[in-house]
Amino acid sequence: MSGPIFGGVLGFILSHFCSIAGASLCYYMSKQLGASFIERQMPDKLKWLKSKIDENEHNLFYYFMFLRITPLVPNWFLNLSSAIVGVPYSIFLSASLVGLIPYTFLLVKTGMTVNEIQSVGFDFKTLLSLTGLGVLALIPTLISKKVEKTS
Repeated sequence: MSGPIFGGVLGFILSHFCSIAGASLCYYMSKQLGASFIERQMPDKLKWLKSKIDENEHNLFYYFMFLRITPLVPNWFLNLSSAIVGVPYSIFLSASLVGLIPYTFLLVKTGMTVNEIQSVGFDFKTLLSLTGLGVLALIPTLISKKVEKTS
């Protein structure tokens, strides 16, 4: 939601920086503190990612950027597992810087859109319009009741 607060460009820069900082923090924390825990909790997923990293070692930057851009592998899993399966931090950082651009753009754009429609349904003009439409919908009922009374 940084777009409505800081504007589109600055909001994008701040959000992107925070995404990269958070991803980097996860990378190093999992490497230093959580490798054995992650290996116990997700051995099959780590084995799968390790095999894919090994298969694409010759073009790891592009493959990792592909993983970042597409929703095939959740970003939280890439953040936690990359250091454990042997993705060098330089590849992790550079591919994340480029690969998270579309995601960050969508988040900022969504925030800007939500900000534009924040008062839908709750302002006086909309409530007055809905009340008027409700009264119009009652007119046939009122007419039919008058006709019944006169008959």
